[in-house]
Amino acid sequence: MNIIDIEETSKTLKVYGNIAEGTLILSGKSLPENAREFFTPLLDWMDVFASSETEKLNVEIDIEYYNTSTSSIIYKVLDKLKHESSKREVQITWYFEEDDIEMEEIGTDLREIIGNIITVKSKKSPNETVWAK
Repeated sequence: MNIIDIEETSKTLKVYGNIAEGTLILSGKSLPENAREFFTPLLDWMDVFASSETEKLNVEIDIEYYNTSTSSIIYKVLDKLKHESSKREVQITWYFEEDDIEMEEIGTDLREIIGNIITVKSKKSPNETVWAK
């Protein structure tokens, strides 16, 4: 499982990861009925990444909104990435809409917990897409 590609829905994130490219993207809203079930393929992909020889991982997180059950999984993902940063280069960019103070604060708080591997960055406009597959 070198590539994970989960299409975005009205309640779930777009998840795209490619080990060979050293890329992981999480984008959209996360309100799944069962967060653990939804995120299991991502956590499995991260385990495959952890055993890979890839030297660098760039992560882009552009989440508009997420529910409480998602928050614990997001933290788990970030904690795994922090662990990986001791073995290889990991850079996480946490995007937020310019006027979304709450998502900016969440990104800043996560940076304090996880460390300097997270950059908190404002998107230029609310309709701007920050990534392309």
